[in-house]
Amino acid sequence: MEVNKFECTYRTGRQNGSIVFEVIPDEERPVPESLFKLYELNKFSVDALCKSYFYAAHPCQLNDYFDCHEKLLEFDDQLIINFLGNGGFHENIQDLIKNDPKRAQKITRETFREVFFKKIGVVSLTENPFNLLMWSYYTNHKGFQVQYDHGKFSFNNHGPFAINYRENLEIIRMSPSNVELGVLMQTNLKHKVWQHEKEWRFLAEKENMESPSSEVMRNEGGESRKFPYSFSAINSIQLGIRFFDVEEVIPENKYTLRISLKLKDVLKRKFLSFLAENEINTGISISQELNKIDFRYGRLMRIDKLTFVFTVFEDLNNLPLTLHEAIIKLLQHEDRAMNAKEIADKLNQNGWYQKSDGSLVKTNQIHARKNKYPDLFSVDNTAKPQLIDLV
Repeated sequence: MEVNKFECTYRTGRQNGSIVFEVIPDEERPVPESLFKLYELNKFSVDALCKSYFYAAHPCQLNDYFDCHEKLLEFDDQLIINFLGNGGFHENIQDLIKNDPKRAQKITRETFREVFFKKIGVVSLTENPFNLLMWSYYTNHKGFQVQYDHGKFSFNNHGPFAINYRENLEIIRMSPSNVELGVLMQTNLKHKVWQHEKEWRFLAEKENMESPSSEVMRNEGGESRKFPYSFSAINSIQLGIRFFDVEEVIPENKYTLRISLKLKDVLKRKFLSFLAENEINTGISISQELNKIDFRYGRLMRIDKLTFVFTVFEDLNNLPLTLHEAIIKLLQHEDRAMNAKEIADKLNQNGWYQKSDGSLVKTNQIHARKNKYPDLFSVDNTAKPQLIDLV
């Protein structure tokens, strides 16, 4: 089923029993290689980052009240009968449609929303990492942004789809033949006032998810709206201009910053420790010009409980390998399965990986990668090349 409307072709179908969504703009929009997500610094965002998951929002949780709004949809009589007849509705549906059509539409919209958005959640990202407005109202410049390689997302999803921004939002007329098409269009249309966000959206899919739309629905429970992704999907993380208090950062030289946190900054310590332990390429905001955001990239090293050192990359085109990248390079070079001790010894000999403190790579550091990169490890004697053999 497909329809061309709002300067876009919306298409749905079935493949191997699963629904397929497609959004094809009349004017071609290539999908960016990287997409970005902005986060306020709080316990929920830090947990999502450290555990590598997205929270797929219900429409009632979106910051734009009119996003995915139920009044975008208008149902024909047969669809009202289908929905309310299967939902334990006790009134005479034909009489309701005839005598109170507005109420019939309202009840059907509410029923429709609960049915479909217990299966679908919204994950919003942007193609623009430098959007001053978004940094302001999503993070107050005190939060962070994650750059993702969305091709490595492993959860069940549809997208990414570029949001279709419209000057006027028109009613989508629904019939039994285009129900799923209506959901796709409802989640893809936003008012043009939001166009600066340059949003790309994933529709994450899972059966019987919890619904936060009302106390009654919350009490019904359901599956979590959290969707894990591979840690390797994280390309880099950027920090807001006001992420650090002025007194927390002391420049030691042109390429080094010493960061000293307060004891009470538990969340910030946890966040920075995660970046340091995982050698994540990190951009610290600099504001050398008015009304412009830019980043200097480097990596963090943890010195003690409250102290970190940020070292700026001298050459962004020749970045030092992370431990994970060095392991992959070694396995590809050797073209055989290797155990953790062999890998540590080889890396210490060839210098492909240099620890910030100058110490040697240890076997337990190789084993520690298993939680984040399980596909890299084998536990049997027939380990394939380019795997770490734990036997």
